[in-house]
Formats: sequence, C-alpha cells, structure tokens
Amino acid sequence: MKVVLSFFNVYPFHGKGGVEKYPYYFAKSLSKAGVDVEIVTSTYDGKSRVEFYDGIKYVLLRPKIRNRKLTMNLTHPWADILSLNLARYLKKQDFDILHSYGGAAYFYLRYKDRRPVVVQPFGLEPWTAYHSLNFLQKIYLQIFMRYPWKYCITHANAIASEGAFINKQIIKLFDIDKNKIFNLPIGVDIESIKKQIEDEKVSRSELGLSEDDFIIISVNRFIPIKGLDYLVDAFSIVKQYVKEAKLILIGSMTYPQEVKTYEYLVNKVKKYNLSNDVIFKPNLPEDILFKYYSISDI
Repeated sequence: MKVVLSFFNVYPFHGKGGVEKYPYYFAKSLSKAGVDVEIVTSTYDGKSRVEFYDGIKYVLLRPKIRNRKLTMNLTHPWADILSLNLARYLKKQDFDILHSYGGAAYFYLRYKDRRPVVVQPFGLEPWTAYHSLNFLQKIYLQIFMRYPWKYCITHANAIASEGAFINKQIIKLFDIDKNKIFNLPIGVDIESIKKQIEDEKVSRSELGLSEDDFIIISVNRFIPIKGLDYLVDAFSIVKQYVKEAKLILIGSMTYPQEVKTYEYLVNKVKKYNLSNDVIFKPNLPEDILFKYYSISDI
C-alpha cells in the first residue's frame, strides 16, 4: 500500500513546530509499519524537486510557503496554488490513499477519477476565532479557508481527528456525520526523546534555580493564540500561594508576530514584578529542549 501525506509546511524543511512535525511523525510510523509513504509539501526555496530525509521521500512543489506570521494558520492564496499543483501531480501518480491536512486536497477532490481521500482538519483555531475577526479578515478567511476546508471535509471519504474534543468541534463546525470521523492520536519519537534526556541534563543551578524551586515549563510558539498571556496571569496568582514557583517560557521567536508577542510577555512579567521568577528561553535548540523538560515539576 502507498499513502501520500500532504500539508503546506512539513519538518524538516519548514521548521520544527508541532504543525510541521505532525505529518513527519505520522510518515515515520507508517513507514515502520511497512507502508510505502510519500510526503508532498511546498518548496522552501522556490524550486520543485524530490528530496529524502530520514528515509522518507519528500516531493517539494511550488509555490514557496513559509510565512507563519499570519494569524490564519498558513491560509493565503499560495496555499490554493499548492493545492492545484498537488492535484496535477497526484493525477499522474500511482498510490492508494491521500491523507491531506486542512484544505490541501481541495482541487484533487474535484477529480471524478480519484483515489480515496482522508482529510485531517489540523489547526481549527481560525474557525473557532472567526467571530472575533474584522470584516476584511472574515472575507479573506471565507475565500481562502472556510470554503475550501468545508468542501474537503464534506467530500472526503473519511475524517481523521486528534481526539474526542476535536471530534466535537468538527461535527459542530462542519455539520457532518460522526461516523465519518476516526481518531488518529498525535505521535512522537519516544526513543529519540529518551536518548536526548539520557545524553546530558540541564542542571537547575545552570539556570540560577535551586532544588527547592517548583518549576513550571511551557513550550509554545510566542503567538497570541497560544494563550501565554493567560499563563503569566495565572502564574502571578500561583506565586501568592507557592512562593518557590518558577516559570520557564520556551518558544520560537523568528517571525515579527512572535517577536511582538515575546516583547508583550516580557513587559507583562515586569508589570507583575516577576522578572526574577519567569525565565524566557526563545529559540532554544531542538537537541536541548527535552533536557529542560527533565528539570521541570510541571
């Protein structure tokens, strides 16, 4: 059996976030199970080609999609162009199932002679936040996300979901039969994580922390939708009851929106007089990340 996975941005070519790694881990799992798997994604430098990484075949198609500063989760006209190029590419390929994320399968689903398609609406935040957008943002989202996504979800053979909470959101937002949905748990590379933790640990003393400190760690991109401002608010309350509590905020700070959110959080921490209790670790290298988890209490 051959399965094609398609998403706009995929690890390692477009970043190390959860969105990018989701298809990568899924592909590794399928490959380990003996499935012939191929990932089709956007190019990162404007050149269409085939590359291999970690034994996985990547087909990189135009256009280049790397702009993650938009609040609409990679939803812009370039995504529709990639969807069209994906459909043209798949029309010439021999495979069994297309597993598509978001609206990537929009144009392929319009072919009468197509293979079975599984759609996974990964990243429903723009849908749930629709009511809070301004008029122009709503029009933009309607054209480039809401219609393509709804078409994909209503015309796909099956819908993959990360769990019960997402199931309810999908049924509510798209008004589809719950029997069309199946659960596909989020995967991680456990062996790789174990190896990273075993190789070397970050000590509390290196961060100016003691063994008596109660350490809370959060790993997220520095963007508003992650709710880190609420976490800082909550931590200010925690400090009233747990004096030894410390908060470490780890996240990416590459795009303008991330930098702006980071600066906002730093100022918020200062406002609460928590600068000695909140540690920021922006753009922490991937190979160090899990060493930080090992020193945390939460």
